Amino acid sequence: MKTIRGYLLAWLIGGMLLCTFIAGVLLYNVVRAENRQLFNNQLKHIAGSLLIHLPPLAAEPGKPGTDEGDTPDDGIVVQVWDTSGKLIYTSRPALIFPRYPDDGLKTVPFRGERWRVYGEARSGQFVQVAQPIGLRKALGLRLIWLALAPFLVLVPMLAAIIWFAVHRGLSPLRRTAESIEQRGPNALEPVETFALPRELRPMVDALNSLMKRLERELTWRQEFTAEVAHELRSPLTTLKLQLQLAERVQTDEQRVKAFAKLHARLDRATHLVLQLLTLARHERGLQEDDMRPVDLAKLAHQVVADFVPQAESKDIALTLDTTADVPANVQGDEDGLRTLLANVVDNAVRYTAPGGRVEVAALWQDEAPAWRVVDTGPGIPWQERLRVFDRFYRLVDATTVGSGLGLAIVKNIAERHQATVTLSDNPAGHGLVVTVAFSPVDRKAAELPFADTAARRHGQD
Repeated sequence: MKTIRGYLLAWLIGGMLLCTFIAGVLLYNVVRAENRQLFNNQLKHIAGSLLIHLPPLAAEPGKPGTDEGDTPDDGIVVQVWDTSGKLIYTSRPALIFPRYPDDGLKTVPFRGERWRVYGEARSGQFVQVAQPIGLRKALGLRLIWLALAPFLVLVPMLAAIIWFAVHRGLSPLRRTAESIEQRGPNALEPVETFALPRELRPMVDALNSLMKRLERELTWRQEFTAEVAHELRSPLTTLKLQLQLAERVQTDEQRVKAFAKLHARLDRATHLVLQLLTLARHERGLQEDDMRPVDLAKLAHQVVADFVPQAESKDIALTLDTTADVPANVQGDEDGLRTLLANVVDNAVRYTAPGGRVEVAALWQDEAPAWRVVDTGPGIPWQERLRVFDRFYRLVDATTVGSGLGLAIVKNIAERHQATVTLSDNPAGHGLVVTVAFSPVDRKAAELPFADTAARRHGQD
């Protein structure tokens, strides 16, 4: 498994070795070139000094010379000829080079070895200085080795420094990981960022944000579970008691009434469970894949059609207002928006007395698409209009059976779609007006037919 430590060490130490190798190669070439130039200059200097200061005691061929330039360590051979071409001096009688007529530097073979030779004529004399190339190379390699020797100490020291720096640099990350690993499943308090390096803070801040959301989610789940357990206890207990009463009846008439009440209790429990499931399902945040163009007018028509039988059973006039010239489209989850409008319409039909009226409209309001549901029911007192959006809250003087979850579901779905839910009085008299206003959009784009809008989005993608 790859680690940050291994990645950094591999790149830093590998890069250091590569750079050291390149620097060594460059240094080798530079020193080699400088040595070659230095040895050539040495030959020229010896030749020039002999032309100016010829030794007073000239050696005859076959006798050793006494010139100070004879340095056996560097292998240099010095020879001097007079104007008649007679050899009048040699530093090494055992090596008598032929006189090469050309002045300057040249490389010549002699006795199975290559030599570097420099010749120069001046003041009637000709001086020739020679040095074996093999010895020059050996001396050059020695100098190069001395120049590169510090790298043998420098490379291990740099590797140790890099290892130590990486180890110390990653220690805050290791300590943070150990601190998080030692926490229990319910320890969701933020990780301290005061002593952390600046580079680690964005990651830890994101982790703290995640833990904060998890804490809110766990708190909601705990509260939701407690409330669900409390709310389910009563209808289940009532069902059990009603069943026991039905078992004890003596006459058929009493049995019919008992089973009718049992069915009513069962319907209430079923409605409560369905509402709980709906609320839990829509607590999940919207994903990008859930977003689709939704035709508010078309969806309102479908929801109203679903509630017509229920409204007719109560003698309630349920109508759909389509005064808008064209449908208003929004981006959202169609199933979620259907549930939102269905809960609003269900509450309106449920609380409106027989003979009343419920109007549903899809319209534009302040350059934003919206739904509006108007009923002629009892309405909601203004002092309770904020609390009715809480889970399991029911009006103080409520006479209709309900779960107290309808408006909580409405608020939850609206918030997921960045929409606002407003409750107001029916201007025509008693009753309630529920307005669901979505975020303002480009009206020309939103007024396109549903299929055209989807096609245009697909083309842009």
